[in-house]
This record gives sequence, structure tokens and C-alpha cells, in this order.
Amino acid sequence: MTGAAGFAALAALAMGLASACQHHATGQVDRRAFLHPGLVLALGRRPWWLAGTAASVTGLGLQVAALSAGSIIVVQTVLVSCLAWTLLGECLFARVLPTRRAVSGIALAGAGLVGVLLALRPTVAPRALVPPGGAVALVVGGCAAVAAAGLLIAARNTGRTRVLALAVTAGTGYGLTAALLKIVGEELQGGWTRPLGHATLYAAVVVGAAAVLLSQNTLQSGRRAAPAIAVMMAVDPAVGLVTGVSWFGEQLTTTPVALLGAVAATGAMVVGLTLAHPADHAVDRPAAGGAPRPEPAPPPTRTAA
Repeated sequence: MTGAAGFAALAALAMGLASACQHHATGQVDRRAFLHPGLVLALGRRPWWLAGTAASVTGLGLQVAALSAGSIIVVQTVLVSCLAWTLLGECLFARVLPTRRAVSGIALAGAGLVGVLLALRPTVAPRALVPPGGAVALVVGGCAAVAAAGLLIAARNTGRTRVLALAVTAGTGYGLTAALLKIVGEELQGGWTRPLGHATLYAAVVVGAAAVLLSQNTLQSGRRAAPAIAVMMAVDPAVGLVTGVSWFGEQLTTTPVALLGAVAATGAMVVGLTLAHPADHAVDRPAAGGAPRPEPAPPPTRTAA
């Protein structure tokens, strides 16, 4: 379990800095519609986005190693620490110090998620389990419903609501991708070529790619990356908890004291996210098709001679 947490902490460092670099780059290109590949093509010419992508790939590799070594619930919760690195990276780009409100909010949100983990104390199943078909269908269907609702809300709203909806959708995709990658990690123990013969690897690639595109839309829709990442990192472990129990047989402590502690920690997380996501972090941009155009100047008025 210690090895899994260590790999997850390193993955959080890489992913947090990657988010800051990618958010910096998304502000330099025209906006695209949801899941539009043109956004990635435009970002591919930005050095900071390429640097962020390299860090993201590194973080993904470390995440797979962590998932192979321990509990998905533990790994996805430790990844919440990437919020601190995202905030630090943003401050470096802006050459400013982080506000006390943002630091307090992110710290409280992270503490809340860690509190949930400590209260429930997940344990890994004694052996690798093949996820039951019914549980897989239920979780995948639920994630699809959440994603569809998030995209619909984002399409009909702007500003803070849009950022929140996109972040929830992206976080759901990342959580489901993590569950699929854990299965891939288990398959890798039987040989490097074994995952190539199973659909799980290809499903992880498709879902993961969609989540990455949505996360870029999310980062481009907000003035600050940290609040959006905070929401993604809140949804991601929630999906990890569900899949950990229903897919991989991980066990949780469900005594009244543990459940009460988990509820209190969840409340702290909600308060922290509220502090870290003030209204001035959101910005309205056009629905699709490019950068905002300036309003035309009014025609000159003539005065009587």
C-alpha cells in the first residue's frame, strides 16, 4: 500500500504541473466545441502544451504503476494532492502569490477527501478479481448518464455553471479510465502483450482520450485551472470508490463512527471546493468557433453646423 501511495504522489506532482502548463496554453488558442479534435491540433503547436502533455503522460505511467500496486480508492484519493501543484504552477505563470482563500479552500478540500479515506479505511481484496458483468454495466451506464447530463448543462450555460459541468464530466471520465487502467495493470502481470488481446485497453484509450479533450475544454473555459481541477479531483475518487468496491472487491469500514467521520469529511470537502471556486474564477466565452470578437464601434454622430 505504501508503494501505491508513493507512486500516486509522484503522479500527482506530474499531473498538477501538467494541468498548469496546459491551462496556460489553452488561453492562447481559439476555443472549440466539445470533443473537437481541432483544439488538440491547435494546442500541438504550443510549447507549454507539449510540455504539459509530456508531464501528463509521465503522470499516467506512474498512475498505472500505483493502481497495479494497491487500492484504486487510495490511489485516486492521493491524486487529489495535484491541486497544490496546479495552484503553484499557475502562480509561477502569473508571477503572483496564491491567495489565502484559494490555498485554504484547496487544502480543506484535500483534507476532506483524505478524511474520507481515513474514515472508511479501504482494504485491497486478497486476490485480483474479474469485475462482475452486472457491476460493470451499472457503473458504466451511470458514468454515461452523468457525462451526458454534464455536456447538456455545459452546452446550455456559460461562466461558472459551464466550468462546473465540464469539470464533473471530465472527472467522471478520468475516474472510469482509472478503473479500466487498473484492469490493464493486472493484465500486464501476465506479459506485456496480454492487454492487447482484451477490449479493456482500447476502452481505456477511448474514454481517456475523451476525458483529456473535455479537460482541455474545461481549462479553457475558466480563468484559473485550480478550481476546475478541484472539481475533477472530487469526482474522480468518488468513481474510484464505487469501482473499488463493486469491481475489485475492496472493503470499507462501515461502522457508525466511520460513516459519521466520512460524512463530516465530505462536508469539509464541499466547503473547500466552494472556497476554491469563487465566481470570479469563471469567464464567459463564445460557445464555439474561435476567440471573442470585439463589438463594432458605433457610427460617428454628426453635429449641426
